[in-house]
Amino acid sequence: MNKEPALRIRGKTRLKRILISEAAHLLWTLRCNRVICGQSYTRTAITTKWKHTIDTRLDIDRRLTKANRKQYTKTKVLHTWTRPGKPSSARSPTPPM
Repeated sequence: MNKEPALRIRGKTRLKRILISEAAHLLWTLRCNRVICGQSYTRTAITTKWKHTIDTRLDIDRRLTKANRKQYTKTKVLHTWTRPGKPSSARSPTPPM
């Protein structure tokens, strides 16, 4: 039995959960900074913050793969962060606007 399609679906689901939670947290942070501190952000600044957030999350996944082999396997991380048929170099998705 080939587990590859099931692993890809789990990877997509995991990626969607990560992107949604990170986007919600970033929006909450930006809104708090705007309301409480009076800061405003350009589209470029928001895009830069989004890319930094996702790159940080990818780095966390990579480090956890090395530290805890039972829960974070290399396969799990690759199925989460790569597209089928694409090289395994992960790039940050564009922010939801």
